Amino acid sequence: MYLRNRIIWHFGHGLHAKKRFSGRYETILWFTKSDDYIFNLDPVRVPSKYPGKRHYKGDKKGQPSCNPKGKNPSDIWEIVANDFDSCLWDIPNVKSNHPEKTIHPCQYPIELIERIVLALTNEGGIVLDPFMGVGSTLLAAILHKRKGIGIDKEQDYCKRRLNLQKI
Repeated sequence: MYLRNRIIWHFGHGLHAKKRFSGRYETILWFTKSDDYIFNLDPVRVPSKYPGKRHYKGDKKGQPSCNPKGKNPSDIWEIVANDFDSCLWDIPNVKSNHPEKTIHPCQYPIELIERIVLALTNEGGIVLDPFMGVGSTLLAAILHKRKGIGIDKEQDYCKRRLNLQKI
């Protein structure tokens, strides 16, 4: 396995704690099996800070100095819902009053998983989540025309996910 990226997902509300600092981030590790892997940058690009900026000297003088589709996002994600204008991807975590909240105590927001699915898979591809909890990864896969396979040892979560098959 090859570690390609360590992505830090930062969120504003952490766990309540009295005898330690409140954790406000999760680490996402992206591994590949080989040097032959999928990485789709365009669906997850963020707008450039200066989209009209041009080279001011040299062979490329006057030509655009950045990609017109936007720039490669940072490996620190603070995902603001539907805000591709930020370099930081500000996604709030799923707490008690979050619209996606289910019975799972450690649920990931679908928008976080959508970015990963879009960047690391192609349409029609298969997304495997071996610790699927309430199925956020499967839903993100289905929403973006991928096939999803999920595994979990908790029967209560699996029973509730059977409704995903009807989507």
